Amino acid sequence: MSTPQPQPGSSQVSAPSSATTPASSAGSSPATTTPPPTTQPPATAPGPQDGGTQGTDKQVSPTRTGMVWVSVCVAVLLAILLIIFLAQNTRTVAVHYLGLSGSTSLALMLLIAAVAGALITVIVGSARIIQLRRRANRR
Repeated sequence: MSTPQPQPGSSQVSAPSSATTPASSAGSSPATTTPPPTTQPPATAPGPQDGGTQGTDKQVSPTRTGMVWVSVCVAVLLAILLIIFLAQNTRTVAVHYLGLSGSTSLALMLLIAAVAGALITVIVGSARIIQLRRRANRR
C-alpha cells in the first residue's frame, strides 16, 4: 500500500505509515492510531478576556476564606502532633500545684497544660482586640 505524496505548495498532510491498524495487531492489545496533524495554528493561552490568568503578572489576592482554610489545616496538623505526643507519654506522674498535689497520667497533665496555655492566649488576645476596638470607636 502506498501513500499519496503531497503536491508542492499544498497544505495537505498525510498520516504516518507506522500507525497501527486493528487488522495488523490482531493478537496484541487494542491498537491506537494517531490522528493526522492539522494545519491550524496552535491555540493560544487564554488571556484575561477569555477568563484565564496565564500570561499576566497579576497574582490572586488572599481571601479570608483562604486564610481560614490554611489556619484550619495548621490546627489539624498541630492536633495530630499533640495526640501523637500524648499517646507516647502515658506513665503516671505526681503533680504539685499551688499547694495541691495528686497523681495522674503525664498525657492528661500535658493536655491540661496545653489547654491552659491556649486559654491564656485567648484571654490576652481578646483583651487586646477589645482595647483596639474601643480606641477605634473613639476616633
